Amino acid sequence: MTEVCVVGTALNPVPTEAAWSGIESLVTYQVKGFVELGVDVTLVSVEGSLWREWDEINLIEVPVSGPDPEQSFFDGYKELIKGYPCVIDHSNGKLARRANKRVIQVSHWLQHPFSMGYRNVVCISKAHARWTRAQYPQRGKGPEVVYNGIDPSVFPFWKKKGEEFLFFSVLGPYKGADTVMELALEYPEFKFGFGGRDTDYTRIVREAAEKHENITCYGEVSHDDKKEIMGRAKALIQLPRKFNPHEMYPFMDIFPMTIIEANLVGTPVIGLGFGGVPEMIEHGRNGFLVQDVHQVRHFMDYVDEISPHDCREYAVERFNHVRMAWDYLKLVERVKTGDWW
Repeated sequence: MTEVCVVGTALNPVPTEAAWSGIESLVTYQVKGFVELGVDVTLVSVEGSLWREWDEINLIEVPVSGPDPEQSFFDGYKELIKGYPCVIDHSNGKLARRANKRVIQVSHWLQHPFSMGYRNVVCISKAHARWTRAQYPQRGKGPEVVYNGIDPSVFPFWKKKGEEFLFFSVLGPYKGADTVMELALEYPEFKFGFGGRDTDYTRIVREAAEKHENITCYGEVSHDDKKEIMGRAKALIQLPRKFNPHEMYPFMDIFPMTIIEANLVGTPVIGLGFGGVPEMIEHGRNGFLVQDVHQVRHFMDYVDEISPHDCREYAVERFNHVRMAWDYLKLVERVKTGDWW
């Protein structure tokens, strides 16, 4: 039986009760996928894992304290991972390589520390990989790409749709909340909803919702509420800010998981063709790709032509958790044989 050790983050346990925890959710789906493939999985999590009683995995819980949670997390597990044939490190600190040389390092954003310059880096979209290669050229080798996956059973299918166009992400301008708000103000004949992790911009959304009947602010909601809001939406609108390499902390929406979530509940997506978004939308099947904001209004009239069943089928086919786990398993086998990239 294949054996693998998966390291979560120093911020939240895996799984977590936190409503907005992208990396921890992804690790949860990966571990579930490995179990379904018959892999012997050890999960390293900070204290509080909801899988404490699940006997399908080997669980290592690590207490974290002090001013440097990444180092505290690593100090708690470093002796325990030395003998594993492969370790998949999802942590922000990427320190597992110090304890075990057979490590796959998964990057979940435009991570710029030295860890990205090491071997066996996995990026989560082709756009992400291109950026990484430009930052850290490696003599003909470079990061592998594995698309994230979600357990489809977690997101129930909603066939009946309402009239609301939905923004659901981090409620901030870099994710495009301000751009969608401009659409809501320009087209009062359409209903718009805003939900996601709160930021300073949430106040602006709430104030707009108080003044305009066509705008609803959901703010941060539970997982169950998120599924329902997404399920009855007419469409999700994903308009991230364009990548600017000259910013001190450049942002690129390399693989917005909300697109998969929306498709799984049967909701199409209108997405701006930047970053990893074009890799997630097949124009006319699970949504529409636009090249600028001005095109959004045109496709708002055509989202009813997208089949909710096609949306879910597309997400299940391309972005399910078992497919993700299988793709990682192929990389695990390479690492075990001494191969690297």
